[in-house]
Amino acid sequence: MSEKKSALERAAQKLEYGMKTEKEMVRFLMGEGYTASEVAEAVDYLKENNYINDENYVRMYYMSCRNNNWGEYKILYELENKGIPKSTAEIIIDDYKESEDYDGLKDDNAYALRVGMKMAKNQISEGKIMDQQFFGKVGRRLTNLGYRKNTVYYVISKLKPGSSGGGIGIEELPKDVSEMLAKIKLAQE
Repeated sequence: MSEKKSALERAAQKLEYGMKTEKEMVRFLMGEGYTASEVAEAVDYLKENNYINDENYVRMYYMSCRNNNWGEYKILYELENKGIPKSTAEIIIDDYKESEDYDGLKDDNAYALRVGMKMAKNQISEGKIMDQQFFGKVGRRLTNLGYRKNTVYYVISKLKPGSSGGGIGIEELPKDVSEMLAKIKLAQE
């Protein structure tokens, strides 16, 4: 019969698979049947030696999610589920976006617009028009990625020619997309 591993050994095994928040580690160890004092001792050691660092976790998680085009709303929601209070996550993210280490876009609208532009480019390259059905698809995609309603409306207004947002000026688009848009506008006239 094998001897039960210490809480610290079990935590180290869990960390081999990826970073965890303090709350995730506490839940995991408690679920493994360790006592509150064993869990506290293991978590304290992990924090002291920087194996668990919620601030670093938020930064890494934020960039990972942004690379997958997630909206800030969804990121904050997921971080809350992982035990990081929303207010704390917002402060860490805002500080991170102002730091020299941050190399992403600063604005949720910019990330969402990038997603919308890619969808528009694909729609145009397939020879399809950007109609109401397409804009509904863009709205659903952005909502599923965790963008707020005002961001979704912003993107649609930028993509939609002749809307109150004015549509994106052709000069603002990458060259291949602007050329495709020009061709579609000519075809629709």
